Amino acid sequence: MKKIESFEGDRVAHYDNSIRKWFPGYDNLLELLFPILKARLSDTEPHKVLILGCGTGNELNILARLRPGWEFTAVDPSEQMLAIAAEKVGMLANVKLVKGTIENIEGSFDAITCILITHFFEQEVKKQVYHCVYKHLNPGGMFILADITGSKSSFTRNFELFKVYQQLNVDDDTLEKGLNHIVNDLHYISEEELTTILKGEGFKKVTKFFQWLIYDAWLVEK
Repeated sequence: MKKIESFEGDRVAHYDNSIRKWFPGYDNLLELLFPILKARLSDTEPHKVLILGCGTGNELNILARLRPGWEFTAVDPSEQMLAIAAEKVGMLANVKLVKGTIENIEGSFDAITCILITHFFEQEVKKQVYHCVYKHLNPGGMFILADITGSKSSFTRNFELFKVYQQLNVDDDTLEKGLNHIVNDLHYISEEELTTILKGEGFKKVTKFFQWLIYDAWLVEK
């Protein structure tokens, strides 16, 4: 993969606070992941779940504790992120941490999550990620994707609302820098483009189940 977004230093140390500051709906999204997986994966079978860009292990820690009989592989390019994730999951026997990207992963999975990762990538790299995800999913498997999406016009409208919200809630000097980062450094695509790409890979169904202004989440079924 040509581009890898790896968090290091202060970005790691402040990640858990920062993600909630810039995505106030973050915990609401994480709360939805387990019910979605539980509804489609048997409680009694040892399902395999891959977590892409696991970061500091927030979703991993929730899911692995709720389903000790499932096997979780979590991958991230940042050693510092993985170190924090390891602290959170402690001695859980059903967790494997891998430094790298999906290209370093072998085997197949019943579910794959990719939460707030692909908006760092331009469209061609997004396509590479989705292609790899499809290859690693078992037939009938599910892909849970959260990203910044929207057409130019819809993103602009939602971003204006997002900006107003943040102006009322961010009371330090990071506001302007953070807003500029979203507009200038991140890569959003429209709902139509995303659906076309995913179905072009062979996915059968793409369903949006969550939106918080500029952030969307999708259940994608193979």
